[in-house]
Amino acid sequence: MRKEAGFEVMDKIRIFASGNETIGHILDKFREQIQNEVLAQSIELNQVQGYQKEWNINGEKVVLGVEKLA
Repeated sequence: MRKEAGFEVMDKIRIFASGNETIGHILDKFREQIQNEVLAQSIELNQVQGYQKEWNINGEKVVLGVEKLA
């Protein structure tokens, strides 16, 4: 999604997720690891901003968003 949104590899981002409780729990449980891997400052659940895309992850539909931080 970074590439599709036109972000650079080292840009700091914020991640958003909405529409799926299961994916939300996974993102919350592994929050620190995910943030470190993708250089995210935060993961915001139950809302979506920035560049958005719907995903089907192992049968679970979720809308994810990424937003570049200034």
